[in-house]
Amino acid sequence: MNIFERANKWVGGFLIIGIIITLCIFLYDFYSYVTTNTRAEEKASQMLATRTSAAMIREKIKSDLNTVFALSSILATYDSIDSNEAREFIKRVGYESPFSLLLVNDLNGKYYINNKGTVNINHPDYLVGSTGGKKYISVIYKNALYNRDMIALTSPIYHDTKLAGTVSGLYYSNYIMNILRGSDSKGDLEYQIIERNGDFILSFGNSVFRDYKNVFSFLNDVSFQKGESKNDFIQAFVNKEPGIVFYTLHGKSEYFCFTPIGVNDWYLVTTAPSDGINLQTVSIQNPTVLLAIQILILFAVLFLYIIWRQARYRVTIEKSKNELEVLNERLKIKNEILKFKAENDLLTELYNKITSEYLISDFLKNEGRNQRHALFVIDIDDFKRINDDMGHYYGDKALVEVANGINRSFRATDIKGRIGGDEFIILLKDIKSDDDLITKADEISRLLNNIRLTSDTSLKLRASIGISVWPDHGDRYTELFLKADKAMYYSKEKGKGIYVIFSDDLDIESTTTGGL
Repeated sequence: MNIFERANKWVGGFLIIGIIITLCIFLYDFYSYVTTNTRAEEKASQMLATRTSAAMIREKIKSDLNTVFALSSILATYDSIDSNEAREFIKRVGYESPFSLLLVNDLNGKYYINNKGTVNINHPDYLVGSTGGKKYISVIYKNALYNRDMIALTSPIYHDTKLAGTVSGLYYSNYIMNILRGSDSKGDLEYQIIERNGDFILSFGNSVFRDYKNVFSFLNDVSFQKGESKNDFIQAFVNKEPGIVFYTLHGKSEYFCFTPIGVNDWYLVTTAPSDGINLQTVSIQNPTVLLAIQILILFAVLFLYIIWRQARYRVTIEKSKNELEVLNERLKIKNEILKFKAENDLLTELYNKITSEYLISDFLKNEGRNQRHALFVIDIDDFKRINDDMGHYYGDKALVEVANGINRSFRATDIKGRIGGDEFIILLKDIKSDDDLITKADEISRLLNNIRLTSDTSLKLRASIGISVWPDHGDRYTELFLKADKAMYYSKEKGKGIYVIFSDDLDIESTTTGGL
C-alpha cells in the first residue's frame, strides 16, 4: 500500500467519522431547537389558556354582580325589604338566579334567605363597601353553608336615597371550578386561586399545593429552569403582570403560570406537567419530526454514497494497482532487454567491449584488488578466410561456438566478453597458483581448437590466446590488457592455435606457450 492509498484510507475514515459527528451535533442541536420551541409554544399555550380562564371568571362574576345590582334595584321598590312581597320575590327569583342562594340583610343584621338553609354570618366583610353605596365582591367565606366555602356578591338597597340593607348572591366555590372546566376542554391544567399576599384561597385538582398555604413558601422548595428564578415570579406578581416559570419538585417538572383575575386582587394559577401538556404543541412537533426524519434519510443516503464511493475507489485503486504491476513488470522486462542489449553482444550474448572493460576495471580496483587474476585475450585465427571462403553464416557460427566454449570452460562469476570482430576477453578471477592458470589455459586452448564448423574434419577452428596476470603484469586494466594482447599476437607469430603467458621479453626462453 503506497502513501496515496494510505492517505485516501485515512481521509475516507476521517470523512465518515466527521459525518457521524456532524450528524450527532446536528441532531443534538435540532433536538434542542425543537425542545426549546416546543417548550415556548407550550408556555404560550398554557398562558393563553390561563388568561382565557381568568377572563371567563372575571366576566362571569361581573355579570352576576350586575344581576345582584338589578335585584337590589327591584327590592328598593318595595315598601320594606322585610315585606311579604319582597320575600316572595326573593324566593321566586332565587331558584332562577345563577346563585346557590340569595340573602337579604337589613341594617340591624336581620336576614332571610330564599331556602330553608342556615347561613353562617360571622363574616361581616360582605357588608363592607355596601354602606358606601358600591357593589362589593367578598372574599372566600370558609364553611359558610353546610360546611362548604362560598363567595358572596353584595349590592346595597336604597329607599329614597337612604340605605335600607343589602342583597347578596352566594356561590359555592365549586361554581368557579365549573367555569374553569368549561375553558379547559382537554383537562390538562390544575387550577388555584391565590390572594395578593400569596395565600391559597381556592384549590382544584390533585395539586402539590395542598401541602402549602402560601405560594411563596412553595416556590422556596422548587428548582427553577436555567435562566428563571423565584424573583421572576415575585417581580411579575408585584407588578400585577402575568407570567410563567418552569420548576422541578420531587423529580416532577411542571409549568407554573399565573395571571391577575381582575377581581379582589385575586390571581389565577395553573400548573401542567412538562410531559403532559397537550394544547397546541402538535402544530410544531409533527412538522419538526417529519423534517428530522427527512434529514436523517438525507444523511443516511449521503453516508451510503460515501461508503459506495470508497468501495468503488478501492476497486479502482486495486485494478489500477494490478495494471501498474503488469506495466511495471513489462517495463522491467523491457529495461532488462535494453540493458542486456546495451551491455551484451547480441550474437554471442557475452558482454560487449564497453561493458567488459568497465566490469573488469571496476573489479580490479575494488573487491578484486588484493587477489591474483588472469586476463585472457582470445583471437580466432584466419577468421577473415572463414567469412570469405565459407560465408558469413559460418563466420557467425564460429563466433557463437567460441563463445559457447568460453562459457563451458569458465565460471559464471568470471567476466567474459567479445571486444572485437573475432576477439574475446575473459577475466579469470582468483587464481590460486600458476599451475591452476596453466591448467585453465590448456583447457580453453584444447576446447577451442577442437571446434568443427562442418562435418568435414579437416575444417578445424584455431584460436590464439594471450594471458597476463594481475598484479604481476600491471596494476591497471589498460596495462594488463595491452600485455595480454601483446602475448596473443606473439602466439600468432609462433604458429597460431597456442596460448602465451606474458613476460617482459616475450622470447621462447621466458615465455610459457601451449596448445595443440
